[in-house]
Amino acid sequence: MSFKFDAGQSTLQGKSSTLGRGYRKLGRHMIKFFSRLPLRALYAFSSFLYLLAFYVVRHRHQVIRGQLERSFPMPATPSARASPSDS
Repeated sequence: MSFKFDAGQSTLQGKSSTLGRGYRKLGRHMIKFFSRLPLRALYAFSSFLYLLAFYVVRHRHQVIRGQLERSFPMPATPSARASPSDS
């Protein structure tokens, strides 16, 4: 396995470049596949991904919950929640 670096290019040439080409080819096929699906199927797929990410993977769930609580704090008193038009 040999690598050669050309100063004119910012990437390494060698066996790792064939792996990158494979991912690019897979990406093109995936984009083509998803672009041909009807919107109803795309919505169903996105709902499935949401359920998978939120309930199964729970990716950074506690971090996101903490950031939301800091961004939108709950008022300390119940009277602070009442809108000005209620009085």
